[in-house]
Amino acid sequence: MRFRSIRRLVIAASVAAGVCVATIPGLAAAQSPVQITFWSWVPNIQTEVNQFNASHPGIQVNYVNAGQGETEYQKLTTALQAGSGAPDVVQVEYQYIPQYVALHGLANIAKYIPANTGKLFVNWVWNQVSPNSKTVWAIPQDSGPLGMLYRTDIFQQYGLTVPTTWTQFAADAVKLHAANPSDYLADFPVNDGGALFGMIWQTGAKPFTVKGTTITINLDSPTIKNWAEFWGKLIYAGDVAAQPDFETAWYTDLTNGTYASMTPAAAWAPVFLEGVASSTSGKWGAALTPRWSTKGAPINGNWGGSTSAVTSQSKYPKQAAEFADWLNTNTQSASEFANTQSLYPTLKSLANSPSYANQSVAFYGGQQVNKLFAKASTEVNTNFQFSPFQIEVYTVLQDQLGEASLGQETFATAMKNTQAQVVAYAKLQGYKVNT
Repeated sequence: MRFRSIRRLVIAASVAAGVCVATIPGLAAAQSPVQITFWSWVPNIQTEVNQFNASHPGIQVNYVNAGQGETEYQKLTTALQAGSGAPDVVQVEYQYIPQYVALHGLANIAKYIPANTGKLFVNWVWNQVSPNSKTVWAIPQDSGPLGMLYRTDIFQQYGLTVPTTWTQFAADAVKLHAANPSDYLADFPVNDGGALFGMIWQTGAKPFTVKGTTITINLDSPTIKNWAEFWGKLIYAGDVAAQPDFETAWYTDLTNGTYASMTPAAAWAPVFLEGVASSTSGKWGAALTPRWSTKGAPINGNWGGSTSAVTSQSKYPKQAAEFADWLNTNTQSASEFANTQSLYPTLKSLANSPSYANQSVAFYGGQQVNKLFAKASTEVNTNFQFSPFQIEVYTVLQDQLGEASLGQETFATAMKNTQAQVVAYAKLQGYKVNT
């Protein structure tokens, strides 16, 4: 008590005398909190940042919206290459973590976070950020396990059953288009590398295996080639569309029933669809992704989702890691992300909690959509890896499948060309490539 009284008197006297308190030994930490910068594009994330700042007076987070997706990544890459200007904590999607690890742009925060952190998250999600027990590149924030959203009224009108296999999906696509040539069961998004890779993930294929500077590339494996030819056959027959997603025409076609389903649809898609097709409320249902094989355990893929990563330029990696961990594991923060900002949770306790999983959604006829996607998340292939140059992979894949959808080459040739171009690029980047 005596020490505390003297401490208060010293502070009061120093302020009265105009002395900078931060110069007094033992008082600097209390009066000068660590300042860290955080880049993210999540809407209204300042709310969670404010909560952290209020509960952590020794660490103050300054939030910056540096742009969404590619806009932020360009700024981040430039800063990392320049050696300055990167934030302490940054939002990074799963598919780009290997790319920034290869740039030596992310800090290994394993020693700064609780040892049991990984056990809080769904297994496959944690595998995306932590390749081994001694390495953690980021803290998961949200995810996008795949499912299927479909028009219940259209399915009923044309006597379609919700497909549980891709063979049945193809039969439904043929039946619907024959009955109404203006409509399609789905659209194959040739312009969207994230969606395409989510679909490849769901086949059980392993397009990449990365070990340091050695990479195995199998983009034209029999499994992936069969996937491409499956969709190519439907596209050539006119039974599914092959148009760019997230464009005006695509939004219109989802609303007016030209597309009888959104396939693939990630766990974030149900809320998204409510916003863009609000006039169709009550006409949609949700289902698990059709299976490629009925043998063995179901295999699913993921499309989207982000993490909070600490950059290698941070002068305060311990405090930055504390913020990244709190932001995504604190009960209040994670719950607000899920329920207010509509991010699909990666925490097992939240995704499976009755208050979240059992929510009845009127847009989907009262269905418990969150519970369905919680099931979908448990089926995601845990061993899937992205490449250290995923932006280039997406570009090549989109170009090749785009040409194939226009009949300029076969879908099998598209995957063969994708393989060749990505192998050549990897070698130019200095990787030892196995095929």
